[in-house]
Amino acid sequence: MRTVPAIPIALLLMMSGCHARRGEFSRQDEAAVRAVADSAVQYQLSGNWDAWAGLFSDDGILHPPNGPALKGRAALLAWARTLPPIQKAAFTDVQVWGDANLANGTSG
Repeated sequence: MRTVPAIPIALLLMMSGCHARRGEFSRQDEAAVRAVADSAVQYQLSGNWDAWAGLFSDDGILHPPNGPALKGRAALLAWARTLPPIQKAAFTDVQVWGDANLANGTSG
């Protein structure tokens, strides 16, 4: 008969319970994502490009239409400052979903 040491098994069981579970994407999370989108529109309309760029992480990436991907907050800000004044902007038919710390959205 073979015996198995109890301490390694107990440690393995305890460690398996220590892994953080992914959180649910709540209605509050959805509201927060929508608020960021609303802020982006307001910053664009007011020409507050510093605040708009502040919505992105330091290594954020933006794929503008008809142009190459922009990488980094400084590149996004430099690009935005070349835009003409924006008179109308909106996210329409917004759908938001996510999983833990990742949110996705579309706008039609």
